[in-house]
Amino acid sequence: MPVGIPKVTFQIPENEEWTWVDIYNRLHRERALFLGAKLEWELANTILGLMVYLTIQDKTWEQFLFINCPGGWVVCGVAVFDMIQTVPLCVHTIGIGKAYSMGSLVLSAGDFTERTAFPHGRVLLHQPVSSYLEEDKLSPDSMEVRRLRKLVVKLYKQRTGQVTRVIVKDLERDSFMTPTEAKNHGIVDFVGVNIGWPSPRHRRQRETEERETEEREKWKIPFPFFYGPSVGDPEEFGNPEELGDPKKLGDPEEFDDPKKLGDPEEFGNPEEFGDLKNLVDPEEFDEEFDEEFDDLEEFDEELDKELDKEFDKEFDEEFDEEFDEEFDEEFDEEFDEEFDEEFDEEFDEEFDEEFDEEFE
Repeated sequence: MPVGIPKVTFQIPENEEWTWVDIYNRLHRERALFLGAKLEWELANTILGLMVYLTIQDKTWEQFLFINCPGGWVVCGVAVFDMIQTVPLCVHTIGIGKAYSMGSLVLSAGDFTERTAFPHGRVLLHQPVSSYLEEDKLSPDSMEVRRLRKLVVKLYKQRTGQVTRVIVKDLERDSFMTPTEAKNHGIVDFVGVNIGWPSPRHRRQRETEERETEEREKWKIPFPFFYGPSVGDPEEFGNPEELGDPKKLGDPEEFDDPKKLGDPEEFGNPEEFGDLKNLVDPEEFDEEFDEEFDDLEEFDEELDKELDKEFDKEFDEEFDEEFDEEFDEEFDEEFDEEFDEEFDEEFDEEFDEEFDEEFE
C-alpha cells in the first residue's frame, strides 16, 4: 500500500514534458485549498500564502476552501477569517466532515450564498479557552481571553445575523449542530454537495481570456496596446536645423490683413447675379417630382403585370406537365392491375374447363 502523499501527472506551463506532482499541489493550481488539520501557525501561514499568491496569479479565478478542522488557535482562525474577507475574489467555504471551534468560524467567513456544508458533516461552537490560565488564580492573560471572546462573538454575530444573546448562549457550552441546524443558525447557506465548482462565471471568464489570447497570438498585437505618450523616435524625423529658417516662410502679419488679399470689387457686383429666390420655385419642383414619381409607379405596375403573366404561364405549363405525368402513371398502374386481374380470371376459368373436360 503506498505511503505518503499521492502524486499525479501534470504539465507545468513552463515545461514541455509531463511531471509528477503531489495531489495537493495540483489541486492548489485549480484554486482548491484544504483546511484539514488543527489550525496552528504553520497551517495558517500556508493557507494565507496560497490565497495571496493565487490571487496575484489570476484575479478572475474564484477560490474554494474545504474545511475538515477539529479547531485550533483563535488568532490563527481570525487571521484566515480576515484574509478571506480581504481577498477581492469570491471565496467558497465547504464544510466536509467536521468544522469544530475555529473551523466553524472559518466556515462562516465565506461569501454570502457561497457557504456550503456536506449532508453528513458536523459543526461545533464553543467559547475560547486559554491553556495559560490556572484554576482559582488570576492571570494577565485573562483580559486577553476576554477580548478574544468578545471578538469571536462579534464575528459570529456579523456572519450569522443572530443577536448577541443567542451567540453568547451557544458559546457557553459545546453546541453541536447538524448541517441543517447550522443553516438555520446562519453559519452556512446551503446543505448539499453541489458547490458549483468551477462556477459558470469563472468558466465564462476563462473562455473569454482564452479567445483574447488566441486573437493576440494570431495577429501578434502587443498587449497592452498603448504604453505611453511616445509616438516614435524623434531622430527619425531628421535634424530640425536642416529644415530651414522659419522666418523665411513669410511675415504672419501679412496674412492677417484682409486688404492685402485683394480688392473685393474685382470679384463683381453681387446684384448682377439676380435674386436667388427666382432661381427655383419649390412648388414647381414638387409638382415635377410628383409627376415623375407617378410615372414610375405606373411603370412598376405594368412591369409587375407582365412578370405575373409570364410567371403564370410558366407555372401552368410546368404544373400541366407534372399533372399529366402523374395521371398517366396512376392510370397505367390501375389499368394494368385491372387487366391482369381480368386476364387471370378468364385464364383460370378456361384452364379449369379444359382440365375438367380432359379429366372426364
